[in-house]
Amino acid sequence: MLRYYYFDINNFISAAQVEERQVSGDDFTARYSKYMPYISKERLEKLLRFKFEKDRLRSMAGSLMMTAIYALSGDRMSLPDIMDEHMLCADHLLSVLRDSKAAPAQVEFGPYGKPYLVGRRDIPFSLSHSGDYVALAIGSTKDKHTGSIGIDIQETCSVRNSDSIARRFYTESELDYISGSNNKETAFYKIWTAKEAASKAVGSGLFTENLTYEADPNAAIVKVSDKITKETQLPDNGIIPISYPPAPDGYVCCIAAI
Repeated sequence: MLRYYYFDINNFISAAQVEERQVSGDDFTARYSKYMPYISKERLEKLLRFKFEKDRLRSMAGSLMMTAIYALSGDRMSLPDIMDEHMLCADHLLSVLRDSKAAPAQVEFGPYGKPYLVGRRDIPFSLSHSGDYVALAIGSTKDKHTGSIGIDIQETCSVRNSDSIARRFYTESELDYISGSNNKETAFYKIWTAKEAASKAVGSGLFTENLTYEADPNAAIVKVSDKITKETQLPDNGIIPISYPPAPDGYVCCIAAI
């Protein structure tokens, strides 16, 4: 079964903190010390390179989610069984990590940047973040129909000049979909998130050479024009199913599953 979750990073932030204020690495690790045991040294070094606190919190949320996936991937329990709600909170996530005696997840990457859990490449998962939210999609290792998944979430006010971007990067059929939509902004992001999610499921970058993506939200598919063979998960017919799960207000989310 494929499941999805959202995490609002404002869960981490106390009312006294100022949005996107600059903080030193020492201040950050002290303020969020209870989460530090569940973040690997490499991931912590990476998140502390971010200048703004919200960027660090998005990275921290993703790290904690990956640790939860890894910790709960054994036979005795599973993430979908324990995390029944689509909206996670910081206390809930911390409780899961403590109860499972989780060790920080170690992550490795494919040739085009797709993340995998070290020693557990059989667990299909994908992460995305935008604005205040981090999104996670995870499949079951028992589901043989889900070989790879991708998720993308976008805040619908996150891009300026969407018309010029669409004209530059979208296909004619995608532009037709936007022009025929009652809500052109949402239509723009449905195309964007579909292409991003599909590229994550395949394991390539969105702009990988000789590989193009065309989204058709009405048919709930993304068409891939060609294929590459180096550690990708492209189906033979080049058709990737997509879905748009309910997202937080002001956001669009898409999941692609192969």
